[in-house]
Amino acid sequence: SVQAGRDEAAIEYAIRGLELTQGYLSLYRALASASAHLGRMEAAREAVAAILRLSPEDSLSANRARMIGYGDTEATRRYFEGLRLAGLPE
Repeated sequence: SVQAGRDEAAIEYAIRGLELTQGYLSLYRALASASAHLGRMEAAREAVAAILRLSPEDSLSANRARMIGYGDTEATRRYFEGLRLAGLPE
C-alpha cells in the first residue's frame, strides 16, 4: 500500500498485523514509511525505534539489497523515501 500511495490503508494494515505479532519488521517498515509520508513524524520515529530494537543492524542499504528483485521503480523509491524521512539509518 505504501508503494501505491495508499498510506492510510498501509498504516491500518500494519497496526492490525502488529496486534497479532510484535516481531514482524516489514509491518514496522510500512508503518514508518507511510507515517512519514503523511507527516506523522512521531509515529514514524516510533516505528523506526521498534525496527532498531528488533534488528539493530537494519538500514536503508540492507533493505534495498533485500529488495533488489523488485527493481528501481517509482513505487520502491517512494517506500524508501518514507523510510529515510522516518529516520532509518542509511
